[in-house]
Amino acid sequence: KEQLENLHRMVDENEQAFCDALYKDLHKHKYESLIGELAWVKQEALDTISNLKSWAEPNYVKIIMSAAAEHLTPVTLELGGKSPAIVANDMDISILAKRIIWSKMYNCGQTCIAPDYMICERSVQDAFIKEVPKVIEQFYGLDPQSSTSHYCRIINKSHFDRLQNLLNQTKGRIVHGGNFDRDDLYISPTIVADVPKEDKLMEDEIFGPIFPIVVVKNLDEAIEYVNSRDIPLALYPFIKDLPFGGQGPSGIGSYHGKRSFDTFSHERSVMTSPFAMEKLAKARYPP
Repeated sequence: KEQLENLHRMVDENEQAFCDALYKDLHKHKYESLIGELAWVKQEALDTISNLKSWAEPNYVKIIMSAAAEHLTPVTLELGGKSPAIVANDMDISILAKRIIWSKMYNCGQTCIAPDYMICERSVQDAFIKEVPKVIEQFYGLDPQSSTSHYCRIINKSHFDRLQNLLNQTKGRIVHGGNFDRDDLYISPTIVADVPKEDKLMEDEIFGPIFPIVVVKNLDEAIEYVNSRDIPLALYPFIKDLPFGGQGPSGIGSYHGKRSFDTFSHERSVMTSPFAMEKLAKARYPP
C-alpha cells in the first residue's frame, strides 16, 4: 500500500515533468498525456489502494509473475490485432471521418485498440477520401509536423523504419499523406485506398498513422472477410445490429482494477471440519 501511495504521489507531484518529457520525446500534447497516460496510472493506483485489503484476504496470497512459464502460472495477455472498422453505406460521412481520424491518429496510431483498417463499399471510400483532408486540417492544422499541431511522433527509429517499409510495399493508392521525416520520427496522417485483401498492409497490426481502406461489394463480403482473419482486440461497426467480440489471438483474460488482482491471484478451496461435530461423524469410521 505504501508503495502505491508513493507512486500516486510521485506522479501527481511531477505531472508537468512527465508532460514535458512526453512532449519532448513523442511530441505528445499535454491533454493526451494527462488523460491518456497519467490519469490512468493514478486511477489504477487509487483503485488498488482502496480495495487492497479486501482483494488481498487472506494476506498470505502472493502474486507470482517472474516465473510464470516455469511454474505453469496462468497468464493474461493483451496482444492487439488488426481491429477493423466496418462501415455501412448509409453512414454520416462527416461524423465517420472525425471518429475514424481521431481514434486512428491518437498517439500517432500507436494504441492497441486503434482502428487498423476500414472495410466498406466503394461509394463510402470515395466519400471518406473527400472528407479526410478537412478533418485532418481541423484536428492538426495545415502542417501536422509543426510544433503547434498536437500531432504525436513514432516511438523510435526501428518502428519508424518498419512503418515506412510497409507503405513502400503496398499495392494500394496513397490518397492522403505519405510524408516521412526520420530525424523527427514524423509520419504524416496517411490514408491508403483500394488496398488488396492480401496486401502487405493487411498482414499484421500496423500500429502507426497509416490507414488502409479495403473495398468490398457489400456488407456480407465485409463480414466474411473479417471472420476469415484472426479475431481482433476491437471491432468498430459503423452499422446497426452487428454482433462482435474478441478472443483467441487478440488476447487472453482480462485486467484493470480488481480484474488485475483476480488475474494474478490463485483461488483455493478449503474445507473446515470442526471437532465439535466428531460425535456425529464417528459413524463413518469402521468397523
